Amino acid sequence: METKFYSDTFVLDLSKQKMNLQENNSRFNDKSFTKFTFPFEVNVEDQFVHYIGDYASKENTGLPNILNGWFHHENKISEAKLTIITIQGNKLIGQIDYGLEDIPNYDKKLSELPLAKFAVDDIHIYAKEICTKKYPEVNFNYPRLYTTKYSPEDELWDAFDGYYNDLKPDGSEMRRNYLDEELNIFNVNIIHPLPYILYLLKTGFGDKGLELKGDILTDPDLVQRCVFSGTEYFNRFSQRRDTLTVDENEYDQFSNFSGMFYIKELKVQKKGEYKLRGYFNSRKVKGSNTGYIMMGSNKLWSFNSGSYDETNYYFDFSVNVPEDNTSLIFFLWRVSDRNGFATVISADLIGTALDDGGNEETGVVTNPNEVDLARAVPDMTFGDFVNRIKNWFNYEIDIRGNEIFMTKLNKDPDNIKSFQQYEVSEPKRTLMSQRSYQIKFTELDESPEKLNLPINLNSMYYDSSGIKLNGEPKSDTSIIEIDGYCMPVLLPKPGGYTTAIVRKDSTTTLALVYYDGLIGNQNNAKNPSGCEFPELWDKNWYKFLRQRIYGSKYEDSFLAYIEDISQYTIKDYIYWHNNIHQISSWGKEMVSENVYKISITTETIV
Repeated sequence: METKFYSDTFVLDLSKQKMNLQENNSRFNDKSFTKFTFPFEVNVEDQFVHYIGDYASKENTGLPNILNGWFHHENKISEAKLTIITIQGNKLIGQIDYGLEDIPNYDKKLSELPLAKFAVDDIHIYAKEICTKKYPEVNFNYPRLYTTKYSPEDELWDAFDGYYNDLKPDGSEMRRNYLDEELNIFNVNIIHPLPYILYLLKTGFGDKGLELKGDILTDPDLVQRCVFSGTEYFNRFSQRRDTLTVDENEYDQFSNFSGMFYIKELKVQKKGEYKLRGYFNSRKVKGSNTGYIMMGSNKLWSFNSGSYDETNYYFDFSVNVPEDNTSLIFFLWRVSDRNGFATVISADLIGTALDDGGNEETGVVTNPNEVDLARAVPDMTFGDFVNRIKNWFNYEIDIRGNEIFMTKLNKDPDNIKSFQQYEVSEPKRTLMSQRSYQIKFTELDESPEKLNLPINLNSMYYDSSGIKLNGEPKSDTSIIEIDGYCMPVLLPKPGGYTTAIVRKDSTTTLALVYYDGLIGNQNNAKNPSGCEFPELWDKNWYKFLRQRIYGSKYEDSFLAYIEDISQYTIKDYIYWHNNIHQISSWGKEMVSENVYKISITTETIV
């Protein structure tokens, strides 16, 4: 039987290698990564040196020890990695890991997938229109979410009500961030798209030429769930601001007869249109040109004091600064009692245009007129994303040709294959009643005090004595951890909206939101039961874990023709020794060109 490793530059024929292959069923693990290993030993000959590299030479220190390619074995071709392990003389020992495509695109970031990106005329109107629809009519949506991430105590967020995707009360469009006539900033809304789970799965698998099939396409717990990223999707723009404040004792010239003279400079770093507002404080001086503002040789503004009384003279006008690093000169003549407490010149220069950037404290938050879903997904790989769904809702993954099936495990097996021809000895049987399992969610953040939500969601403990909600695990309990949560739906504050609440400030957590269209004329989210314990247990976990406790483990070994045994996969359900089994692991040792010695471990289905 042909066994070869292929790369873009060479082919390594291993057909005559004595192999020892170990395979584990990902159905019994919380990850679905590499399952096969193929150790080998070859001579470093001229052809090997020419196409792969002179690994036998002590002078060649820069050669890679991991090579990517494909492995052809048992009439199947799989993505693989060839690892160089040891070299002694001309003998090279390596290992091929394959089965990597159990989750295609497993190491690609979600943000690297070919997700939707396009411009729209006005995101405030476009997002409102999308809110009227649900999956599969749209692949993403804009449900209203409440967050405490942005504090109204911060200047940047002092106008923010705490809601992402905040529709106007009449539902006509998304609320707009704005500057008022005084150029005060009002950041009232963050428009943030949430892609649907099934869209992300279909895109990730489709990127590898696979079509998603199976139970997951009609799972009512998942079809209308979308994913919140926790990332900063909006853009920041800075508002140029400069301030000049001059106290009474900061004079530049003093005369016992004339009083005090103030000549102050305000440097404007960037050219552009500005608003200049403030005041001069006049005291015991009367006449023309008591105070003025100059830009170069141009007098922008002046006042003539008409009284010896202490008076504030206010200015508020627009100014076009023609060049970078232009100086504005403020002049004031004033008589003082020199107590040093009065502010005699106060000026604020505020740009009417906005600059890219901004900072964490100040600036304008803008919602761009585009959809860019690569910026709206959590910071995780596609493999992590799939595994979290698999572990949460108890799915298995199976590739058949150009289709990939995600199927629930919590159901009776079908397509059972006879394995009776391998009943050649009495297997070792072990009862599994000592096993125990705990399924728990990752810890969440502290909630606002008025909501009084726990940081730990319900967990489920299970052993041969039964289930226990929030039961304590034993030292040898198998722990299945779900790194994700469904956003609860609550009223976060008086006068607000009952909608989804962000419970974890994280860009790496899988946060799910249920949204299937408007409620009335508002885009508030829902949270139907079924994704947390105890409801999740009966629907998704009970049957599967019951058989892992009340069943028996079988262990045996036997000889099998390679051609015959290759008709089975490790995920097949088999009928063997009067029981239905699932294979948890097996080893294949080549004893001749056509024969394996099989070492197998199974668990019965009860």
